[in-house]
Amino acid sequence: GVGSPVLTMDGNIISSGVALNLSGGNHIFNCSLASSQNYSYSENVSNFTIDKLNGDVKLYLNGIEDNVTVAYPQQYNITATTLYGTVIIYKDGVDITSNNGKNVTPSMNSGYYNITAVSSGNENHSSLSMTRWLNVTLDAISPSIEITSPQDGGSYGYNMSLPLNYIVTD
Repeated sequence: GVGSPVLTMDGNIISSGVALNLSGGNHIFNCSLASSQNYSYSENVSNFTIDKLNGDVKLYLNGIEDNVTVAYPQQYNITATTLYGTVIIYKDGVDITSNNGKNVTPSMNSGYYNITAVSSGNENHSSLSMTRWLNVTLDAISPSIEITSPQDGGSYGYNMSLPLNYIVTD
């Protein structure tokens, strides 16, 4: 045909023979030649899929990449990081990202809590999530209370002022 071919990638004109950096995803290449007095329009369209690399997310409970058990009122720390995109942290489905890296005192409710970190990924890396379990336990040993005075079984008068002394251990 007569004329100059037009090469496009994803609808944008590009130059032939120039190296391209392609992000992950689908890309459409089109090479077309306009019609002329003696030739009809012609084009060649090719679709290419560039696979994304695996994403990255790290989830630490109290500084380790594992499930953790804490006894109330011991504090815990949830920290999540990603190399690609942004990270969101969920505790039982509720966004707690604002507590990322902070020490937190648990409520006085024992239980297992699902902690999930989600990395958004970016144009070349897929999203990824990581789940760990935080187990909060209550103190299973009751405190010991010993009354040291007044003495058990002692005899005391009516309306008498008595000192009350005790020892409490846990």
